[in-house]
Amino acid sequence: MSDDLRQNLEALGLNESNCKALALFPLIQVAWADGKIQSSERKAIKKIANKIDLLSGGGDEVVDGWLKNRPSPDEVSISLKTLVQLARDSGSNSDEVTPHTLNQLIHFSYSIAQAAGGMFGLSEPITRAELDCLEEIAQSLSIVSADGWLELMALD
Repeated sequence: MSDDLRQNLEALGLNESNCKALALFPLIQVAWADGKIQSSERKAIKKIANKIDLLSGGGDEVVDGWLKNRPSPDEVSISLKTLVQLARDSGSNSDEVTPHTLNQLIHFSYSIAQAAGGMFGLSEPITRAELDCLEEIAQSLSIVSADGWLELMALD
């Protein structure tokens, strides 16, 4: 693992043993888009995290912190950059954060945006703030669609 990658992980409260929890950051970013995390969003994030085993090595404590306290704009910026670095870093200990994992994140982030919206079909299930956040994540990572994740990983 490169020193730059290690420093970025440390800035986010992560290390080599729990770095795969970083894959949850875009989901958490979307959940915070409207200024608060709904209980349905929190449950959906935890369900996804457990389904693909992203909370081991102390990652659950870091993720709980992100769910309790909205990450700063600097943390958002560092997290997206570091997530791509982590997936590209063939020397890292995180085999769980791969281009394939990243390919799933847009879908998972979208499902988090849907988790709390659309009461009885009377309103849109996804807020404008959540759509803007999804677009920001995609733009930050130069992604147009979920397939773009794999193309992004091939770039140097």
